[in-house]
Amino acid sequence: MNKAYDRIHFLPRVKSDEVLDLIQKASVVLHPFPFGGSKTASDVINAGVPLVTYPQAYLRGRMAAVFIKSMALEELDPDLGSCCIASSPSDYVTKAIRLASDDDYRSRVVQAIQQRSDRIFDDKSVSFEWGRLLTRALQVRISDEEIRANVGFVPQARHEDDYMANAMENEQARWRRSVGLGQKLNAQ
Repeated sequence: MNKAYDRIHFLPRVKSDEVLDLIQKASVVLHPFPFGGSKTASDVINAGVPLVTYPQAYLRGRMAAVFIKSMALEELDPDLGSCCIASSPSDYVTKAIRLASDDDYRSRVVQAIQQRSDRIFDDKSVSFEWGRLLTRALQVRISDEEIRANVGFVPQARHEDDYMANAMENEQARWRRSVGLGQKLNAQ
């Protein structure tokens, strides 16, 4: 029997409280595509387990990639910049195989995830951006400085990164267009 095949386990549906135990036993978790869940992705990252994802066109297929990019693992180790985000189905397989079979590489990825997962779970920029969005949507005049103080957000260099700022602005603009928010606000 094939050695790699022996390491792959397909399990029947399990209860929610059993999922975390299974995640912690995994060498690598494969995020499904074209549809994936942010809850499972966050659980996997919180457990410090490498997660391979292939981002798709819609948000439901990109959440895991956003989490991984937010950790900026390449800042800790340049070789880890593309460790978990695939650019194609074949790249997805390649990344999964490397993480499952290269113990040293997987160990470096696990360590980097453990060092950087706070960028996802303890990031006050999320509260700050929600505050900005909601005050604008509701046309409430509160300065960014006041919102920062209310949520306890202190900008760091990584929050001012052009990529993240542009990504957030693009997602907000796309969302406003999709719900017709601009037209609704202008009509009032």
